[in-house]
Amino acid sequence: MNNTDNTKKNLIILIGNGFDLAHGLKTSYSDFADYFIDFLATYLISKNGNLYDDDDDEFLQKSFLTKYMGKRGSNEKLDIYFYIENFDIPYSRKEIIKLIKKDDYNLTEDMFKNSFLSKLYRNGGYENWFDIENAYFEELKKIVNSEIANKSVIEEKVIKLNNELEDIKIRLIEYLNKIDCKNKSCHSVLSFFNKISNEYDSIYTINFNYTCTAEKYISNFSNFKSINYIHGKLNDSSDQIIFGYGNDLNVDYTKMKDTGIEDFLVNIKPREYIKYPNYSEILNVLNYYKKYDVYVLGHSLGLTDKTLLSEIIDTEKCNKLYIFKRADLKNNETELENSFMKIAYATGRIIEKESVLREKVVNYEEADFFPLI
Repeated sequence: MNNTDNTKKNLIILIGNGFDLAHGLKTSYSDFADYFIDFLATYLISKNGNLYDDDDDEFLQKSFLTKYMGKRGSNEKLDIYFYIENFDIPYSRKEIIKLIKKDDYNLTEDMFKNSFLSKLYRNGGYENWFDIENAYFEELKKIVNSEIANKSVIEEKVIKLNNELEDIKIRLIEYLNKIDCKNKSCHSVLSFFNKISNEYDSIYTINFNYTCTAEKYISNFSNFKSINYIHGKLNDSSDQIIFGYGNDLNVDYTKMKDTGIEDFLVNIKPREYIKYPNYSEILNVLNYYKKYDVYVLGHSLGLTDKTLLSEIIDTEKCNKLYIFKRADLKNNETELENSFMKIAYATGRIIEKESVLREKVVNYEEADFFPLI
């Protein structure tokens, strides 16, 4: 790093999933949820009659196989076997998907071996549907705040939850690896990055996604430093994918530590950061820059990344925080303002002092648009 960098105009860019979604990539958790149901329908069809006799199916409970995959007409609630036996594959898949989705996915409770996955589909009391990382932490909180006195029972529950999360992580990465992001670029976005390049001397990008969408743009400019894939990168041989919850400032996290059960901590992001150099590199940049601005491109600034976001934003070194308006909502003023303010409110959970929040965040009226793709 050049010795004069800390006196120049510096910028840190935070890239989140909204950046990929703006490029038309189906990378949201809800996209994955739809994919998995489609996959499951195809899986049921591929197994056909053999499924009923499988005592140790990878995805489905034995009780489901016995109850629903028997002879035609054995259960009025759902006769999947009927659709497999009597229709061609495209129609069968469509109908099976419809049946699984019926009644807000309540059928998944009977179907899935992975009970956490079933809860995600049924939205088991969570704030947002299929928000995997937040839901995972909610489940940990239920366990640590339960009245269970037996430590071994608590540990058993946490291990089961961790194993179920690991299974979902594997399926999610498999899904994301099917998405082609290499050819996704846009001239208007390139112009946007060109403008940034002209306004700042040193630009450091933290990519919270596993995808490489931003590389197409950033590689064009010399004052952009290499991208930090803080949670890992798809198809990377180093296998550094980090997946879990990132707020170790939560009071329940302290309770988890105090139990002495290490399994409570295995999917807490700040603990995972210790394994790899990415987090240390960010701290080195933050220490080196005298002052910097922050651009938020598609990141929700949610609590799942609060620890790291606090390090970046809630400090005197952070001069201004720029949230960008969505150009696709330009003709709907209400939705446009709501989408902006949702991120602004989330910022209030990162920055402790309200006066500092108002000083840092560039207001709605003065905020620029991120280009329409």
